[in-house]
Parts: sequence; structure tokens; C-alpha cells
Amino acid sequence: MNELQVVVQQTPGTVTWNYEDLKKAITNALEVYKTTEYDDSNIGQAKKDRAMLNNLSKSVNARKIEIKKKCLEPYELIETQAKELMAIIQEPIAVIDQTPDIGEAADESGHSLGMIHRDRAAQIIGKGDSLGLRGRSIGSGAAALGAVR
Repeated sequence: MNELQVVVQQTPGTVTWNYEDLKKAITNALEVYKTTEYDDSNIGQAKKDRAMLNNLSKSVNARKIEIKKKCLEPYELIETQAKELMAIIQEPIAVIDQTPDIGEAADESGHSLGMIHRDRAAQIIGKGDSLGLRGRSIGSGAAALGAVR
């Protein structure tokens, strides 16, 4: 199998918004609530004020969530594609796992089949033993894939 490398070209997105303007306007508009005294005589107004402030906070949060969702759209595509690739990789792993006593089998050099497959996976992705995988369990193959940039 040819050497495979995960190649990513990423340009971090920039999001700007009128944070300073909003902060100033909200701070000034809400200053009145710092000095307002609420008691039994104006409990109705207190409830209205609290509801208005809750709605204001909810609208800021809703907009934040909307912006976050838009920012994550490119990642969601990569995540879906990466899961598809991992599923393809898992197919032969499932076949290998059906082999009886896979952990006990060894070649003439004494390496278990798990070590052989892990080392081969590291070579395929072009990292060889530079990942420091020798002597680790078969689960270390995930570390090899995570190390690819």
C-alpha cells in the first residue's frame, strides 16, 4: 500500500461583532436596575423586569448558538468524512479480530500479530517507528493516526 498522509488545509474563520457597542448599550440601559429597590409594593414590576431581562439574556444566547452552529459547519463535514474513513478501516480489523487467539499468535521474530499490524499501520501513514509505537498494545494504532497532521 502506498504511503498515506492526512493533508489538511485550514484557514481559521474570523467572526466579528459589535460586542463593545452592545456591552456599552446594555450596561447603560440596565444601570437603572442596580438602584431600583423591589419590595412587596412593586412585586408586579419586579416580575416584569425579571422577565424582560431573562428574554434579553435568552436572545443573546440564541444568537451565540446560531453563530457557533455556522462556525462549526465546515468541521461537521470533516467529522462525517473522518467517521466514514474510520468505518472503512474498521472492516478489516473486524475480520482480523475473528481470527482465533489473535493476541497469542506470533511470527518467527516473536512479535505478536497485533504488533505487526500496528507497526505496518505506522509505516503506511509514513511515520514508521518515529511515533514510538513499538512495544505498545494494539490500541496504540489510534495514537498513530492522531499524530498525522
